Amino acid sequence: MGTIKDKVAIIGMGCTKFGELWGKSVDDLIIDAAYEACEDAGVELKDIEAAWLGTVFSGQTALSLSSPLKLQYIPVTRVENMCATGTEALRGAAYAVAAGACDIALAVGADGVHLPASGISAGVARALLDRRAGSADRLRIGLSVHSVDEIRTNAIPVDYFQFGPVFATPSKLAYGPPQGVAALAKAAGAATDAQRPLVAVGGIDATNALTPIGAGAAGVAVIRAVMRASDPGAATRALLEAITRRRA
Repeated sequence: MGTIKDKVAIIGMGCTKFGELWGKSVDDLIIDAAYEACEDAGVELKDIEAAWLGTVFSGQTALSLSSPLKLQYIPVTRVENMCATGTEALRGAAYAVAAGACDIALAVGADGVHLPASGISAGVARALLDRRAGSADRLRIGLSVHSVDEIRTNAIPVDYFQFGPVFATPSKLAYGPPQGVAALAKAAGAATDAQRPLVAVGGIDATNALTPIGAGAAGVAVIRAVMRASDPGAATRALLEAITRRRA
């Protein structure tokens, strides 16, 4: 009977250049990535029979994809599934091809921007993004913070915060010693007061993911716990199980 692996293939991909692209709108970035993907695949936009847009910009429709690419008379679907939004778009396109609904499908992920603690200010970033996107297409801004004061100062322009490092981790040595759980709890409290979610980062894995969630973090962000694992899939499932166990 075969599996989806026997029926679907990724024949091309495209990606916008990495960096602070303040001179480009979201439409520009979507066009850049989509045209690069088409060129890589050896197809044209007119060959695409269906498309999926993965975006966490709540309130948007699939017009955010069909309009800049001028995708007319084909089904275009917008999906949203938190951190798995891009994967959700790819999965929808893959299932459509596997089911025989279309031969060539396009999956596009278009999200917001995450700012480091030192760099362009969140206020300036918000003004630039709002000017480019317009009020109907508000882009989400995330900000790395290391103190309660930074949260209170940036509560208005920022949509979510990332706080850490909570535990010791090689990737965060340049930011000083771990902040610890007590500092995380205070930061989570400040984020709650600001009505903004806070994500904990730094030295988190399945064995301790319950601790930052218990301290008030809305979620956790990891790199080494999954990327350095012998079985990344199992590591990811263990993390999700630890977080779900606390929230159940």
